[in-house]
Amino acid sequence: MKNTNLKKEIDNNKGANVVFTRQSARDLKKVAYYIQENHPNDLCIQFSSFMCHNLEDYLRRYPKQHILVWKNYIAEQIIWKLSDKSKTDIDTSFHVKKHLTDKAILILQEQIILMKEKQAFALLKEGKQTPFRLHFVMNGLNDEVLCQAVNPYLRENISQPAMVYTSSDAYLEDQRDNSYSASYDYLVFDEYQDGVPSQYRKRKQRIIR
Repeated sequence: MKNTNLKKEIDNNKGANVVFTRQSARDLKKVAYYIQENHPNDLCIQFSSFMCHNLEDYLRRYPKQHILVWKNYIAEQIIWKLSDKSKTDIDTSFHVKKHLTDKAILILQEQIILMKEKQAFALLKEGKQTPFRLHFVMNGLNDEVLCQAVNPYLRENISQPAMVYTSSDAYLEDQRDNSYSASYDYLVFDEYQDGVPSQYRKRKQRIIR
């Protein structure tokens, strides 16, 4: 990895939420491989323009509901990866009855997606006894809606630290009305620079002092 901060934080960060912004596609590809090879107990969720499974089909069918598509994908990945670690089978599929209207089907799908997300958070809570981290590698997707789907995993009540890697600048505080930095506790590493606390983290540190 050209950015030495990436490897250093992946190897040494144990408890802080960390966001890497404006990273190169080459480094992001290496990040995913490095985590899988050197930190197999962590959960690494990858997003790229060459997504597997049926994600592209979902995005094409529901262009106005990308946030639900991303929430569904993240929840399914967490459920699948954690169930694989625990050797238990968790069914995340659902079947829609033919007599329902299109609107009713969309409402049902939204409810099921939110239930999956709730289940994913519950599994993370259950797994807090065995330390691991969540890695979200966004390679080739500068999608602010995707960031919004990832943000709940930066909450303080999540036991596992989350590390986000993106080529986007969505998490930078020089943007006006940045709700990310105002609401979540993390360090942001922009390009090759050292980590800077988010607005929320700064306020928290001042209160502690």
